[in-house]
Amino acid sequence: MLVKKWMPVTETFEEFGVAMLSLYLSSFPTIKIITFFPPGLAVDALYMIIRHNGCCRKCMILGGAIANITEAVTMAVLFLKVPPLGLSVAALIAGVSGGIGGYIAYIAINHLKVLIPNLNSINQYP
Repeated sequence: MLVKKWMPVTETFEEFGVAMLSLYLSSFPTIKIITFFPPGLAVDALYMIIRHNGCCRKCMILGGAIANITEAVTMAVLFLKVPPLGLSVAALIAGVSGGIGGYIAYIAINHLKVLIPNLNSINQYP
């Protein structure tokens, strides 16, 4: 078994639930389903490879960057037909903004851990 606790997989199921809910609430449900799965799977694969689950600053920054890059590449290749140069620029910008978003999420989680003491044990391996 690669990972002791399968925490990242539950995030993909949550994204799946959001995608299924969007079937009824949005005008482009198919596009949302297609674009929600690859980022979730990419982040799950990243967390299994580095054997983390969003527990530290490094994982959250990398997770945000990988999710944004995957989303940008999926949209650019499947729907926008962007040429390779534009695709690489979009992926670079998406990676930087995703990393910044991951760092902001890390700061927010640390502030919530101060307010809610039970959050300290959520992302820890048994």
